[in-house]
Amino acid sequence: MLLIHQLIEREKYPNSRTLAETLEVSRKTVLRDIEFMTLQLELPIKYNAAKRGYYYARHFTRAKNENFVKKLFK
Repeated sequence: MLLIHQLIEREKYPNSRTLAETLEVSRKTVLRDIEFMTLQLELPIKYNAAKRGYYYARHFTRAKNENFVKKLFK
């Protein structure tokens, strides 16, 4: 999940297929992880249909990034 976070944060609208290929997991796994990140970790991940990829609806500050990592490894 940390890698998904980093890829969404730095890349331009990665989609589930490219994330799955990069991480060498199934597309279903990526979709499940994004759902968990959105619902349980309350990350503002959105999908842009026009650009066919994921992005963060709000920019992360360093403090929020550190909070995300803490939540992830609880």
